[in-house]
Amino acid sequence: MKRLFSRLCLLVFLLEILLFLLSWFVSVIMPHLGINSLLTEEGIRWIFRHAESSLLSPALVWLLLGAIAWGSVRGLKKWSRIAAYATILSAIIYILVIAFLAFIPSAPLLNVTGSLFPSAFSQSLSAILCVGVCICSYVYGLVSGEYSDAIVLFESIIKGIADFSPLLLFYILSTHLITEITYIL
Repeated sequence: MKRLFSRLCLLVFLLEILLFLLSWFVSVIMPHLGINSLLTEEGIRWIFRHAESSLLSPALVWLLLGAIAWGSVRGLKKWSRIAAYATILSAIIYILVIAFLAFIPSAPLLNVTGSLFPSAFSQSLSAILCVGVCICSYVYGLVSGEYSDAIVLFESIIKGIADFSPLLLFYILSTHLITEITYIL
């Protein structure tokens, strides 16, 4: 999987170089098309000005939260009936807390009019799900003995982020390419 994402990242990087050259070539040869070149002073300023803001999106947050949730689950290997029951109990408690915060009248996660969409609940649904997965996997890990202390727990999170690192790099490169295309056109 990492090899596939490495190749995809290389392809996106080469497409970005091609885009630089093509935008310059088309803007010089056919100026009537109104194509913005990335190799002009204005284009270079635009790239640097939007280098960070172009990456900011809910998709990046979803990737990071998903990586953390994956890491918390990834470290669990041995089966334990007691840990499974404790996990089910923790999931029920978590669902009840979220339900209390989102579904009763005047709940804090509802919007001003009292509905779910759009609201703090609907805008943070991915985070709510990932936190729920993390809590359940941490409970399972603690009860089963796989997470003997907080260090092991955080090491599993780091491994999950490391597993997602090729996807994160692909996200960064492809998002940058897409924003450059929107600038050119």
